[in-house]
Amino acid sequence: VHLPESIRRQKLVSKDEQTTILVLLPTKFPTMATFQHEGYNDTVFAPWLYRKQLMEFLHGLMDRPPLGAELQLTGNPVIEYERFFDRSIELLMHAEVFCLPLALLIFCRLVGEIRLLILPPLIVVTSLAAASALCVPLAHWTPPSPDVPPTMLSVLLALGLDYALFMLTRFEENRSKDMEISANVSILICETGHTILVSGSLIAIAFFGALTLPEQNLHSAGEVLGITVVCCMLFSVSLCPALLLLFGRWLTAPACGSGSDQEKLSGKMSGSEREALFSGEANVRYQGWFRLMRLVQRWPNGAVAAVFLLFLPVTWQIPRLQGTADIYAALPKDMPSVLAMRQLGSEFPAGQFDPYTIVLRDRSNSAEGRPNALMTEKGYEAMLQLCNMLDQIGSVDSMLGPVRLLDQTVDWQKAQLYRSSVGPASMHKIYGTLLDTHVNGSAVLLQVFVKFLPRGPRGAAWLRAAREGLRLWEGQHPSFTASLGGGAALVV
Repeated sequence: VHLPESIRRQKLVSKDEQTTILVLLPTKFPTMATFQHEGYNDTVFAPWLYRKQLMEFLHGLMDRPPLGAELQLTGNPVIEYERFFDRSIELLMHAEVFCLPLALLIFCRLVGEIRLLILPPLIVVTSLAAASALCVPLAHWTPPSPDVPPTMLSVLLALGLDYALFMLTRFEENRSKDMEISANVSILICETGHTILVSGSLIAIAFFGALTLPEQNLHSAGEVLGITVVCCMLFSVSLCPALLLLFGRWLTAPACGSGSDQEKLSGKMSGSEREALFSGEANVRYQGWFRLMRLVQRWPNGAVAAVFLLFLPVTWQIPRLQGTADIYAALPKDMPSVLAMRQLGSEFPAGQFDPYTIVLRDRSNSAEGRPNALMTEKGYEAMLQLCNMLDQIGSVDSMLGPVRLLDQTVDWQKAQLYRSSVGPASMHKIYGTLLDTHVNGSAVLLQVFVKFLPRGPRGAAWLRAAREGLRLWEGQHPSFTASLGGGAALVV
C-alpha cells in the first residue's frame, strides 16, 4: 500500500546484492473463521485462528525455499507468534523445578534440624495468603499484568527462604551455646529481625518506586511486589519467632538414636568445656573472616575507600548510561525471526518497515463542516517546516504524508496540481490514494521512515529529540497539535 514504484532499488536490495526483501502487507483480515469441532464445521469470530493459520502457511513456505536460496521470515507479528510457541518459559520452569530441591538441600545442610524445615514453607504460604488478600482490591483499581502472579511467587520463595535461613541458622547458633529458647528468640527478634526489616524495607521501597514511572503495568507490578515483600518481611520477623517460642523444644528435640557425634560429645561436657570447644571451632572456621573484620574495625575509613575503589569503574560509567528499549534483548538469541530482524537492521534501512507516526490535528476545527486548516496553504507551510525539523534531527530515510511522497517534497502548488485533473494521471491517482489514507477529518498522518532499526539507545535518543522538536513546533503553531506514536515509539 505504502511502497510505490518510486522506491529506489537499493532500499530493497543489500549492498552486496546477495539479499532482497519481499514485503507482505495484508490489507483485510476475515472476522470469521471455520474449524472442526466434534466432527462439525463451526464458524466463529476468531481472528487469532486466522493469524495462526497465516503464520503456519508462511512458515510452511519457509520450509520449501527455491533452489540455491535461503528464506527468512520476520516482522513483529512473526516474532510474537514464535514467542508464543517458544519453549523458553517451559525450560525456565524445568530449571526452577531442578533448582528448588537443590536449594532445599543446601538449606537442610545449613540448618541441620529436619523439623525446623517445617517453618519456611509455612511462612511462605502464610505470606502468600496475606499478600493475595491485600492485592485483590488493588486488582480492581489497577489490573495487574499476567506476569505479576508468577513474579510474586518467585519473590516470595526467594525472600521467604532467605529470611527463614537468617532466622534458623542464628537460632541454631545460639542453641549450640546452651541458650534458653526465650533468650534465643529475643536475640532473633532484636538482631536478626532488625537485619530482615532493613533488607525488606529497602527492597519494598525499590518496588514501590515503580509508582513514579509513567507506565501502568509497572505501577501494578510495583504495588503488588512491594506488598508481597512487606508481608514476607513481617511474617518472617513475627511468625517465625512466635513458632520457635511455642514449639522450639519439640522442633529441636533429637530423634531416637539421632544426633551428631559433636552433639553427643557436647552433652557429656560441662558448660565451660562446651563453650571452649565451640569457641575454638568458630575461631578455626571463621579465622579469615575475623581478621577481615578486625581490619575494618581498625581502619573503617580505609574499608569505605576500598569498597569505593572497587566500584569506581562501574560508578565512572553511570553518566554514560543510555536508556534502551530493545524488546529483542529478552527473546532467545536463536529465534529465527529475531535473527532475521537483526540481519534486516544491519543490511537495510529497516526503519522503513516499522515507521514512526506523527498525528497532526487542527485545534480550531471544532465547528462542524469547517475545513481542516492543515490542508490549507498555511497548514502546508507548517507541515513542511515540521518535515525540515525532522530532517535536521538526522537518520530520516523518507516520509509519507500530504507534504512528502517519500523523497519528493509536495508544497501547496504541487498539491493543487496533483489534486486536479490537469496534472499527471499517475500522480493524481497516487496522491488521491494518499490523502484518503492519511487525512481524516481534522487529523493528518505523517509516517517517518528512519535509516536504523528503531530500537535500543539510538531509537530512544532519536525519539527524545523528535518529541522536543514537536513541542517547539507546537509553540510556533498554537492552532496545531502533534503527537508521536507508532510501534517503535511505543517500545522506546
